[in-house]
Amino acid sequence: MTCRTQNGSTFRSPRPAKSPERLWIPAALLWMCLLMIGTTCPAKEFMDDYNLGLGPLSLRSTSPGQSLRLTQPSIIPGQIKPGWGFQIGTSTSNVWLNHPEILLDFEIFETHMAASYGFNKRFGIGVFFDQRIYYGGILDGSIEEFHDLFGLGQNGRDEWPQYETHIIHRDKHGNTIVHEDDVGSLLNNNGLGMVLHYVITFGGNWIPAVGATAMMRYGLEGPEGLGKPLDLGIGLGLSKRFTKRWYTYCHLGYTHYGQTEYDTLMIEFEENLFSGMAAIAWHLKPNFSILAQYQVHEGAVINFGTFSEPAHEVTFGFKWLMAQGGVLEFGMIENFIIFDNSSDFGLHLGYEYSF
Repeated sequence: MTCRTQNGSTFRSPRPAKSPERLWIPAALLWMCLLMIGTTCPAKEFMDDYNLGLGPLSLRSTSPGQSLRLTQPSIIPGQIKPGWGFQIGTSTSNVWLNHPEILLDFEIFETHMAASYGFNKRFGIGVFFDQRIYYGGILDGSIEEFHDLFGLGQNGRDEWPQYETHIIHRDKHGNTIVHEDDVGSLLNNNGLGMVLHYVITFGGNWIPAVGATAMMRYGLEGPEGLGKPLDLGIGLGLSKRFTKRWYTYCHLGYTHYGQTEYDTLMIEFEENLFSGMAAIAWHLKPNFSILAQYQVHEGAVINFGTFSEPAHEVTFGFKWLMAQGGVLEFGMIENFIIFDNSSDFGLHLGYEYSF
């Protein structure tokens, strides 16, 4: 990390070693995937898309620490279908954190657009563009009213004006390092990326469908910092149908980040991170599913309190295969287990169409 001395010069402090405790995330996700394999029911009939259903929600993490860089989409086997496909999705999430060393107050509006082409049922390629805009938002008033209604407390939220943006970073002695009231000019970012996906197996009587993904993202616009904004990732996705109505999905990802320091933020980010997703879907009808989806990402920031802890997010939503062939999806996002390093509340809307 780059540090400043009293005379204004800078020096780089050594990067701390990762704690072995962080290995619980990939271990837990691997265990979940193995559990899915070991508890699946035999299928009398089998087709290439037998284990897919309508798939999970196409969500990215709403954690503030992850929002500056690549957040792996959880791609499962068969999600890139033969021929051309198009996908667009938006998420808006409210962030509030009030600690002695840091105050965050803003909303994130994230948009992603993707085009894909499946050469066959096994192999497909996709390109995507994502953009994140930080602004004062529209959810402050509703969240404060919700907290008052259920007696949850505001944690100082009601002491600041609504619909504004603030970042305040202080050192351990209370001295202000960063104070920015125009968060958008500091953090707005976008990038282009590419995805390669290959279905290893479509599954069978006792095993789920398994697919592998490789991806990259290059940041076009964003905060200045050390290193190139080129992020690389690999992922393993699984899907399994239990009955005609119940489907499960799982994804484990590993990402290497090319940029780990940002000049204006004075904090250092992790270079390599694990992420995971697990979801369960119930099909009310063949063309309509209700989902509960859980995402976990390792802490993105080094030695920075709860931002160095994993971000847990749970989403409840639905996917609807409409008459014209497009799929509409909607979800409500809530932070979970650790509340300080992800959004208070968020909404997701997406649409995809295959030609």
